[in-house]
Amino acid sequence: MNQSVNLVVFPLQAELHEFLKYLSKFSKLEETKFPNFKTHFAPDLNTHFARCGHGKVQAAIQTQQILYQLGGIEHVFCLGAAGGIGKNLKIGDVVVSEKTIEHDFIEKFKPQALPTFATDSATREKLTLYAPTTFAIHFGAIASGDEDITDEKRANEIALNTSALAVAWEGAGVARTARLNKISFTEIRAISDLANGSASTDFAQNLGPAMQNLSSTMLHIF
Repeated sequence: MNQSVNLVVFPLQAELHEFLKYLSKFSKLEETKFPNFKTHFAPDLNTHFARCGHGKVQAAIQTQQILYQLGGIEHVFCLGAAGGIGKNLKIGDVVVSEKTIEHDFIEKFKPQALPTFATDSATREKLTLYAPTTFAIHFGAIASGDEDITDEKRANEIALNTSALAVAWEGAGVARTARLNKISFTEIRAISDLANGSASTDFAQNLGPAMQNLSSTMLHIF
């Protein structure tokens, strides 16, 4: 058994539900209720799974509360769906973040580089030899900002400013919480859409398969 205790947070209940639906085929899950949240614990993986809420601020607040209630967490993962903005990405692919970049943190009084949060290299190393047959694993930056990206012009702008492969909301919030608590952080996202005009429809249609791919990927980490 992995001796470290992990926390995996998902922004949306639908993401968590689809992920756990697949994971439960391989691992027993125990539900624990707290006053403002509940977790699903997999004893064989030594890992808690919970919802952290939508948006960077909500995700940061809820993750902090979960960390405080659980205690002893050594690594926090931010998982969920994302829009693909890098070349050669396909729906269903998984992006393992080398760094999370807060793309909507824009200073104009004294412009500086966008806030950037490094992710855990040891976790990435575990996935370098993982070669699934039905989807691809990509390593690179994930852009984080409270904004739905639904047109190619905006997607290209973010890609140009960050060199990110994918864009999602909550990563920077969870990363800040992990940094505050001095614990390791990793963001991993499955591509549910390509951040274009059909993103909303694609997200709904592809969420289940994307979360299954994400669950399969996580089983190669623990």
